Amino acid sequence: MITVLHLSDLHLEAPLTSAQRSVIGLLFRAIERELTGSASRARAVVITGDVFDTSSASAELAGETFRDFCAGLRRATGPDVPVLVLPGNHDRRRLGLLGPDDPSLFQALARAVGPSVRVLGNQTPFLAELVPEEVHRLPFHVVAYDSTMLLGGLVSAGGLVRQEDLLQISAELSALEAASGEPPRPVLLLLHHHLVPTPVTDLSQIELGRLPPSVRSLLDRGLRSLIAHGDREELTMTALGAGTALSTLCSLGRAVLVLHGHKHYPTARLLRGLRAHEGDILIGSAGSAGRVEHWRPTDLPTQAGVWPSFNRVSVEGARVTIEAIGFSDRKPDRPFQRRRLAQAACSGARWELSPVEPGADQHVVPLRLNESTVTLVPNARDRGATFDARVDRRLQWADPGLRRPADDVVEGLPDGTVHWTRDGAPVSEPLPARVRIPPGGEIAYRIERAACRTLAEGQRRYGRLTAHEWMGLLVRHASALSRLTLTNAPATRKMPFASATALTSGEERAVPLRRSGDRLTLELADCPPLTLLRIYWPLSA
Repeated sequence: MITVLHLSDLHLEAPLTSAQRSVIGLLFRAIERELTGSASRARAVVITGDVFDTSSASAELAGETFRDFCAGLRRATGPDVPVLVLPGNHDRRRLGLLGPDDPSLFQALARAVGPSVRVLGNQTPFLAELVPEEVHRLPFHVVAYDSTMLLGGLVSAGGLVRQEDLLQISAELSALEAASGEPPRPVLLLLHHHLVPTPVTDLSQIELGRLPPSVRSLLDRGLRSLIAHGDREELTMTALGAGTALSTLCSLGRAVLVLHGHKHYPTARLLRGLRAHEGDILIGSAGSAGRVEHWRPTDLPTQAGVWPSFNRVSVEGARVTIEAIGFSDRKPDRPFQRRRLAQAACSGARWELSPVEPGADQHVVPLRLNESTVTLVPNARDRGATFDARVDRRLQWADPGLRRPADDVVEGLPDGTVHWTRDGAPVSEPLPARVRIPPGGEIAYRIERAACRTLAEGQRRYGRLTAHEWMGLLVRHASALSRLTLTNAPATRKMPFASATALTSGEERAVPLRRSGDRLTLELADCPPLTLLRIYWPLSA
């Protein structure tokens, strides 16, 4: 078996902060633990961009920091494992968003490391590079593509995939195989930007917290008023030319495996070639290997973070398996969060997919039951425009010896408040907030202005395209059964519905919703950790 470790989006500072040194140390320990006792050692490591958080980092300090990082990585993987590194938008632009592009940081990284680390993306204006086989020793033709180039402009996190570069690589592959007499190999394409939008994050708002106030104001109000959806990530983060690139990759007539980063969520997709001469494209996206990712449909508190992770790509004969390996950012001995993203066998130019079984996820199940019962009550002071909510929470631990306090994430409208009793005294906090569930596992609290009640109020608060409202339960720990019940549910002309979102991937799926009178119940057995359960209902006038 051949193992390729896929890391992305480290977002290192130069020099590292103390918190980053801790996370990177835990990353190395997680890699070492993952490879210990494995059927094979790592054959290669690929890092698909955003090595540093900003191109304005000192080139000298960045070179020293990266050299130290590579030394730690080699101790974890073994000294003879080649490392292939590509730039991301953060390596080319200030904070990943503000241009113009600056190649000096990655040029400094190339000077700072030895020959066993191949720093790619320094051949501008040529963007694609065929990595020699003696460098990577993989059963693929490995193509590195620098997707960070922009055609102009000062504000964007996006990139470019140019058809001419892919056609040139196709010509080089044909010439190489004709000279060697070898049959066509599959292609491993490495790049930073995504070719297919990733789940949920394609609707996310641009995160502007670290930008100067003037730039935040421009993007938040200026772009939104001039360009529809101008404040959404997908408009400024995608790879220009992705559709053409996918068509060209299919036209190569061979199986293609694409590994990328950029969106910080591990996902996988399979795209089929439609004609007899076309090949298939298997896409694997890696999460952030260097920081906790805070997934927030509105503004979840920081404890709802997704662990740092890296992907393990295993090749055994014609079979390829992609797994996401999440590790704790604080506790090195915590069990990994292992999730199988895809498994497929290469058959000529095709990928023959084996469906990923639900049991492929591995996690400890500390809870027998995680239950939330939400009772909606019209807010008396808003003339019926909003709902308050009484929430009754109940946890049952699988092992009574594990019983401990647990934080509950409480959301609602931005001007909402949560009220509960702590140590016999009343407590009120603005939303979003955390409520501590005692070791006994039961607590009740009231959310003032928990949700919109009317269509007019929803559109006033969220925008004119708003049509639905929801209440949710964030399941932080794996549970044998998770249950969300909504009582006093409003009567509507259209059906209510329910979903479960895996915060580790952003993937949201429909789940059955049981209705009895004004009571709606969602139940999910074998509920993984970091799952957001939601009951939606259509808003009425």
